[in-house]
Amino acid sequence: MKPLVLALALAAAGPAAAYQFKMDNGITANVDTTLSYGAAFRAQGAERQLIGIANGGTTRSVNEDDGDLNYKRDRAFSNAVKATVDVEVKWGRWGFFGRGLAFYDFENADSDKLGPTGKDRLGKDVVGLDGFFSGTFEPMDKKLAVRVGRQVISWGESTFIQNGINVINPVDVSKLRIPGSEVKEALIPTQALWANMELTNALSVEGFYLTNWDKVKLDPKGSYFSTNDAASDDATRVILSFGRRQDEHFPVGNPVPPTIPTLGAAAAALYGPFNPAASLWAPRVADKVASDSGQYGVAFRYLAKDLNSTEFGLYYMNYHSRTPFFSATKGTPTSVLTGGPLIAPICANAALRSLCTTGTANYYTEYPEDIHLTGLSFNTAGPWGVALQGEYSYRSNLPLQYATAELILASLGLPNLITGFTQIPGAATGATAAALVPDGTTLVGYQRVKASQFQTTATKSFPALMGSDTLVLVGEVGANYFHNLPTNVKFAGPAAYLPATAFGAVVASAFSVQDPAAYLTQFSWGYRLAGRMDYGNALYGGTLSPRAAFTHDVNGVGPNFNKDTKSLSFGLGWDYQKRWIVDMQYTTFFGGRTFCGTDVPPAGSAVTPGQPASWCSDANPLRDRDFYSVSVSYAF
Repeated sequence: MKPLVLALALAAAGPAAAYQFKMDNGITANVDTTLSYGAAFRAQGAERQLIGIANGGTTRSVNEDDGDLNYKRDRAFSNAVKATVDVEVKWGRWGFFGRGLAFYDFENADSDKLGPTGKDRLGKDVVGLDGFFSGTFEPMDKKLAVRVGRQVISWGESTFIQNGINVINPVDVSKLRIPGSEVKEALIPTQALWANMELTNALSVEGFYLTNWDKVKLDPKGSYFSTNDAASDDATRVILSFGRRQDEHFPVGNPVPPTIPTLGAAAAALYGPFNPAASLWAPRVADKVASDSGQYGVAFRYLAKDLNSTEFGLYYMNYHSRTPFFSATKGTPTSVLTGGPLIAPICANAALRSLCTTGTANYYTEYPEDIHLTGLSFNTAGPWGVALQGEYSYRSNLPLQYATAELILASLGLPNLITGFTQIPGAATGATAAALVPDGTTLVGYQRVKASQFQTTATKSFPALMGSDTLVLVGEVGANYFHNLPTNVKFAGPAAYLPATAFGAVVASAFSVQDPAAYLTQFSWGYRLAGRMDYGNALYGGTLSPRAAFTHDVNGVGPNFNKDTKSLSFGLGWDYQKRWIVDMQYTTFFGGRTFCGTDVPPAGSAVTPGQPASWCSDANPLRDRDFYSVSVSYAF
């Protein structure tokens, strides 16, 4: 049965209303089910400035282009049927809430372009989301609410801009890629004890303690929106040589020059003649996950009736990072020859086993613990009927990722800004403090800094405008600032693929230096705009709702913003009695910066044969990911 026909048949088979029942002992229950079908398609071809040089593009990395290479223009990247079921049970002061999700994506379930993680997250899944018990009490005539179990806890006043106060629950990003999905389906509920108690008529206190740690689920390697092939859960390697070496799209070749004794001959016997573009990588080893304990928070909320009934919030939180950071283990430049494509046959050969025992550079992801957050928020009614809300958050020890190119160089003992880049007097050319770091040394890939984030939102509703029943406009502006950002190291930013120093570029055969504008900056800001109009009884008795959204990262590079990148989305929804919903959407990504150059190898060196010396790297990783989608859902 075709996907759309199947979805409509399932929907039509359901009852006309949510299932409700009430028992004689006072127990009541509601079961709400939503069935949907949706498809989404790529709207433009891949841009060469986002494809690695070795893969036929012009950018200086092949570690971010798998998703771009896997989908052609007008090719579906999602084609899914989905069911969401909410169950709510109440008996007296007690209650239970549960939510489950099941979906099957006809495009991705059996795709040979995705690994096991990609197929699990994008192809098909049946998962329990929320599942908690609740109770309400009145100790000392004060209201007390308690929840225990897997739940979503929302704090702060953010609307669109992330990484503020509302960081308690991680997100399954892949769930947001399913057409017709809702935010509630992507938030990952966490096992927690939560309580809220009224202290006075105007003051309340709220707190939580998490009993397990969950991480963000990134776009899987090879999926349409994936932009980091090395950080995905099923990634196994990071390809070296700044975009000029082949990745797993090519057969394994021989990367070992014949000038390296013994190893060169062994590699030639295994994989044929030397190929200067053959894949060369550092392997991934076991990740370091965060502890399940030590995450908690407390919040106070005060309603100031004399200040226009403004609600103020004060927050403190200790939590572990939900997003991964790269760290590495120091090896030697030669070790990646055995640590990459040759490690298995080299280690299995008794005559060559000594080569296997040399320090092998590798990388892993880890999740820094005990991030301290303090926050303030407000929510009030402004002039002219505008609703205003905002928040400020301060982290005294926020981890920031070092530039990954510098971390890779450090892991190989080559000149870099993390472990050293100046020539040691009297030593061989290229010898720096980085080379003196003992093999096997752990290289932590991040540094903690003091960080502030501010954001504020305005919402205005206009009745009966332009023939509509209502028009709602929402705007949010936000900014990030790092109080003590070091200047002697560089932190990761979009398209920061090359060495930061000329010495590092020569020794590592990059032959170009990174434009410093690519790195993270001390200050960054941007804004988000959205609007929707509702036309009741406009089409077959349903409500027609055109909408638009615009994002603009104005300046700087930070956790939320990438200078000059923009997106624009148009959508049209039709809602019939809150049961049937049909939705269409088109989204385009544009703007951003491009870094270009020409490699100039020193005497005795050369650019990889068959590859151009000139290159360009696009710093907007989504510039060519425009898409259009359609979905239909039925709720009962």
